[in-house]
Amino acid sequence: MSTLICTIELDKQEEQGITIHVKSKNGDDEHKIQLNKEQIILTSRNGSNSTVTTQTANSIKLEVDGGKSVFHMDQDKIDINCKDFKLNASGDIRLSGQAIEANSSGDTKIAAGQNFTATGEIQATMSGNIATVEGKSIANVKGNIANVKGSLVKLG
Repeated sequence: MSTLICTIELDKQEEQGITIHVKSKNGDDEHKIQLNKEQIILTSRNGSNSTVTTQTANSIKLEVDGGKSVFHMDQDKIDINCKDFKLNASGDIRLSGQAIEANSSGDTKIAAGQNFTATGEIQATMSGNIATVEGKSIANVKGNIANVKGSLVKLG
């Protein structure tokens, strides 16, 4: 069982405040809480792995391994930066906003276990170098005016 080194530092300077350290004797593990006039900083380090949480009156920031993954939330927005991001819910997931944009430098897939609906109140567009719309049983194209254009159009 290793011995811990525990210290409490009190400094009346605004930048310093109160700092509580808990370290392993060999220095590989460290946990620190720093409270000052502006923020609370929690640091946890084990060897080369670390997390730092910084909280102010109007924001919170969580950094993992020197900023490899970052979660930052303030009054107006939430930013998440990481290598891989996964969101799971046993219920619904709902996105809403004035505009929603998704970008991918690789493949993008949307799959529905049952029905899939994409709607644009004014216009809906799908485009690509090759665009395919396929119905395994029935494929319907409807509209007051239906245009089919191309250098070569095959029907049937």
